[in-house]
Amino acid sequence: MRFLGTIEGQKSTEALVAFLLTEGISAHVEKSQDSLDRWEVWVREEEKLADARGTYEQFLANPSDPRYAAALGKAREIREEREARAKAARDRIQSGGPSVFRPAASNPPFTRILVILCTLVTLFSEFSSPSPGNRLGNMIVDELKFVDMRDYAKSGDAAISIKQGEGWRLLTPVFLHGNPLHLILNVLMLFFLGRIVESVEGTSRFGWMFLLIAIGSNLLQGLMPKEWFGSPNFVGISGVVYGLFGFMWIKSTYRPDRIPQLSPLSIVFLLAWLAIGFLGDSGGAPMANLSHLGGLLIGMGLGWLGRDWIPPSTVRRRPPGA
Repeated sequence: MRFLGTIEGQKSTEALVAFLLTEGISAHVEKSQDSLDRWEVWVREEEKLADARGTYEQFLANPSDPRYAAALGKAREIREEREARAKAARDRIQSGGPSVFRPAASNPPFTRILVILCTLVTLFSEFSSPSPGNRLGNMIVDELKFVDMRDYAKSGDAAISIKQGEGWRLLTPVFLHGNPLHLILNVLMLFFLGRIVESVEGTSRFGWMFLLIAIGSNLLQGLMPKEWFGSPNFVGISGVVYGLFGFMWIKSTYRPDRIPQLSPLSIVFLLAWLAIGFLGDSGGAPMANLSHLGGLLIGMGLGWLGRDWIPPSTVRRRPPGA
């Protein structure tokens, strides 16, 4: 918080704070120690201090302006609305999550399809390392990796397969996994996060999110040079998992009434795992680090863009003639 100034009189202080609230500026008030009826006003958000100072100076110049008294009623409505939203969020989280996604939470179709595809593709490909006699497994790995590794070995061009028209490779590496633990951790996190996001956003919207996160994170991982942690030889849907994590993290901050907030422990664990990956040769596990980072940033961006989105069915409509 940043100190704004002092006001004489409780009623005048209430009028100023109410007017600030109507302008989107949240303030905190404390009684001054050197006076019985002098009040200190503090602005909660530092980036809004300059705007608050302008309003404060205008108020001191003409505190009897009717607009300050009128702001009291509007500020009360804003506070009541915030309290109602916060209570609704608490009630929904305590009852197991927002009621808007409950009906679909037990049967998120697209999330289930992704889990099944990851499992089947990984098993048929023998965890991306098929034996020479497994023709199907070898074909899966050759066709679904970001690049045909034989062509990459000859050309050194990570995008050679995509340039040859094999655009599906922008997406398909997410269905391959390198070992049982890799598969289990990814599909569990995918199902946990995906069913919530799909149920809140809807299957169609969730599908587009999946495509954006998967393709964006794959491109970053596959095309960046080795010295920047890039490599086209990667597999796994963990970039999408980090994207869903980023989306929930940001959107739940703005709309806790629409999507449950992740526990602090979950946030610390996923961010720590991301950091461990970038330790590289100094002790980090061999992971698609840029895919993780790219997915996280894309998901956070989508969460920020969707922070004010409300499904049409929940929008209050004015009655005719209102």
